[in-house]
Formats: sequence, structure tokens, C-alpha cells
Amino acid sequence: GLMRVPDQNKEELLGGHEVLGYAYDDTIKCPGASFPGALLIRNSWGLGFGLSGDFWLPYDALMGNALQADVKIQHLGKAWMPKAA
Repeated sequence: GLMRVPDQNKEELLGGHEVLGYAYDDTIKCPGASFPGALLIRNSWGLGFGLSGDFWLPYDALMGNALQADVKIQHLGKAWMPKAA
């Protein structure tokens, strides 16, 4: 259920995969991460994968590398309003 941060000097990206991030925890520490924090990700590989189909993706894996090719955010809460200047 905890994704290891890939070593981009030793590992090669093997293609893309779409997943859904739906929660976060700033205290989760994943293997190989240099700092805590992770997104809870829903995978499409079924309930036998990870944590009943989910896994923790470390923030570290998304910082300054090519793991993320296209990121979209859907916000279902109260509308975001800019603060008055």
C-alpha cells in the first residue's frame, strides 16, 4: 500500500497509467521518500492490489521528475474565491 519512490538513475519509465487521487496525509512516510506526505490513490487493478485497490503515492515521487505527465484537479467543495487585494 506504500509506493516506493523510483530511482530515476536506475529505473526507466515503462508507460503511463491513469489513477485517481482522492485523499492526502502529510504524515505518511513511503519507502525512499526524503520527506513525509502522500496522496491516497485509487488504482484500476482491482481490490486485490495494495490497500483494497488503493495505494499511497509519496509527494516526493511527484516533485521535479517525469512521473506525472498530466495532472487534473477536481474540486467538489465550496467555490474558491480570490481574497480581496
